[in-house]
Amino acid sequence: MELISSVVWSRLRCLECGQALARTDGGAECLTCGARYPHTEHGSLDLRLRTPRVHPVDFTIGTPAPTEHSFESVPLDDNPAPEVDFSGLEVPRHLTRALLSHFPRARTRGSLMLDLGCGEAVHQEVCAHAGFEWVGVDYQARKAPILADAQCIPFEDETFEFVLCVTVLQYVQFPFVAMHEMFRVLKPKGILIGTTAFLEPSHGTSFYHASHVGIYSLLQQAGFNVQRIAPFADWPR
Repeated sequence: MELISSVVWSRLRCLECGQALARTDGGAECLTCGARYPHTEHGSLDLRLRTPRVHPVDFTIGTPAPTEHSFESVPLDDNPAPEVDFSGLEVPRHLTRALLSHFPRARTRGSLMLDLGCGEAVHQEVCAHAGFEWVGVDYQARKAPILADAQCIPFEDETFEFVLCVTVLQYVQFPFVAMHEMFRVLKPKGILIGTTAFLEPSHGTSFYHASHVGIYSLLQQAGFNVQRIAPFADWPR
């Protein structure tokens, strides 16, 4: 089974020059600058950065900072008009009924969604059930079709209709950069659904456990129109 479809291939971009990639027997090659990207022993296309790069992110200092009164933050309740019926489908425990009720349905056949930090592909069936072509990206998981850094997502602007990012941001060194990247690859009116850590112990590799105000600031600074920030009353483990 092919891990990366022709549609997804057409949206991939070279990390060095930003141009399109061509398939090769061993992975991918940029026909513009000649950069090559191999497959790993597990079949993933390795599009992780090979050399450091500067990623400019501008901050406007001096404007009023958000507070807990800038937005609503109450435990997530069920969407009374869900777009997708997941009843009868076995889903990962961390995708609660309330969270699933807010999942979008694909606008068209073959709409792409990005599962950023996809791990062992546990969300693939759920996203396919919503009508999306699932695109799994992780930094090192064996079952990820594409290996890449959340701070340098190797896709063309406005590629995805939906981005799912579950418990990833706390492991990202520069979360403002990652949030800008998610905004960049989302289509206009695209949807981001994500979760991240707050009051859980550090795992040794986590950088930031952001409060609800911090998450709002991250989203707002990246350009998102924030609809909801909701704490989990009882996060399933």
